[in-house]
Amino acid sequence: MITLLRMLTALPLKVLAAILTILPIFDNAPILRLICVITGSPEDILVYLTRLSTQFGPEKYEETFLTNAEKFGDVRFVSTLGYMYFETGSLKSLRRILDKAEEIFSEESELMYLELMLASRNNDESKIQELSEKIVSSSSSTTEASELAYNCLCWNYIKQRKFDKARPLVDKILTIKESRIGRIAAGVLAFQDGDIDLAEKNFGIAARVDFRFALEPLMAEASYVCDDIKTAAEYLKQAVKKGIKIPENEEILNKIKESDEYREAGYD
Repeated sequence: MITLLRMLTALPLKVLAAILTILPIFDNAPILRLICVITGSPEDILVYLTRLSTQFGPEKYEETFLTNAEKFGDVRFVSTLGYMYFETGSLKSLRRILDKAEEIFSEESELMYLELMLASRNNDESKIQELSEKIVSSSSSTTEASELAYNCLCWNYIKQRKFDKARPLVDKILTIKESRIGRIAAGVLAFQDGDIDLAEKNFGIAARVDFRFALEPLMAEASYVCDDIKTAAEYLKQAVKKGIKIPENEEILNKIKESDEYREAGYD
């Protein structure tokens, strides 16, 4: 133990702080606080506040995060706190700090990303459209923000049946990263073009990317989005026959269940 402590004290403070955040051998908070006092750097203070918030909850340190964000002009204090609120489902708290952050920062890409995450969770389509367009047109947007923005724009256009506007966005989504959402969008557009084989191929890839999704429900959703309710009911009937569980929160699939076409198929 003594040898380990000697090795730790010989390290640069930034490296030492990073190591102390993962070492479980003792309560490292007092040492992290001491490092903050010595260096006064925003990076070290952010590490310390994140450590405390993880242990005791972010609400207790909200004002400290925001004070340091303003003091250092560093948006990371807001975004780190925001991600913690989002992950714990504290959406009202996230909304509150984003409103406060507007007084400190103007249209930071990190904050627009959080705004878009919140709008997506609240299913606020007009806000999603507005924020997504800002993010994809900003040269400072992160890869994660761009990916979410392209996904949101693409699906907004698909929901509005503006398929021609959605097509170029699918390529951008899949260029950034192979994803379930990108493949499902590609499948919907292929179905709209009447290419059922290509639609099934894309949905099959989506199912492999995320094992929770099966082909039949995806084809049912694509059919419904393309206004082919009869085919949607048939695919959903196949899913039921196979014993595929349909999540209660799947809005489109539940609309298919409520349709006359589905009832006529004998699965009311």
